[in-house]
Amino acid sequence: MNRHGWIGVHADLTQKRQCVLAGVSRTTVYAKRKPVVFIEVDEVLKRLIDEEYTRHPFFGSRKMVVHLFRCGHRVNRKRVQRLMRAMFLAGMAPGPNTSDVFTDVLKRQGIAISMDGRGRAYDNIFVERLWRSVKHEDVYLNGYATMGELLIGLTKYFVFYNVERPHQSLGNQTPQEVHKTSSGGGAMIVNKYRTTERLTVALRSSGTAFEEVKIENESAIPNAKTGAAPSSCEKSSAT
Repeated sequence: MNRHGWIGVHADLTQKRQCVLAGVSRTTVYAKRKPVVFIEVDEVLKRLIDEEYTRHPFFGSRKMVVHLFRCGHRVNRKRVQRLMRAMFLAGMAPGPNTSDVFTDVLKRQGIAISMDGRGRAYDNIFVERLWRSVKHEDVYLNGYATMGELLIGLTKYFVFYNVERPHQSLGNQTPQEVHKTSSGGGAMIVNKYRTTERLTVALRSSGTAFEEVKIENESAIPNAKTGAAPSSCEKSSAT
């Protein structure tokens, strides 16, 4: 029996005096402990979160909300965050930028550091973001030992990446869903660069964008044979 069990109703001693003699804080005695309420739905959600986190430990609360929605449970992010905290789960994400620790080593060794110019980060932004996901969501987690294992692992990952993984930039849809509907996501260079030129071709794998390129190319073929300018160029020059 702990010391809290010594505190009781006695005619000759008040509870205050009993706490002093037993060396027990009165706040722990007076506080009314709230009963633990068992919520069956939360237990179901925890099980689904645990199963998905086991498969994909890089899923945070945002992607868990999408996953639970696909399982038929409409929950908000705050609820998922509360459940994940209770389960001591957190999505695996890249750590803090350590870009000064690395450069200091190079500087001490007298090594020249090659840096992109201002705004040049957008040149490879799509490829860099893709490989960031590949590294942190697959390569670092599996630690492939051979090229054969790497090939099989990356093949499985890219199937997951295109068919199952929700993408926040695509409105939490998958690339396959966007490709089928030809809408719902994608990026255009005009979104990254401030320019007055009109860009008609979107950087996404959609039927609409493909047809735009195909139509423009076909219209330019007969003009190229005769030496005339394409119709799109004629319109732009007229304006």
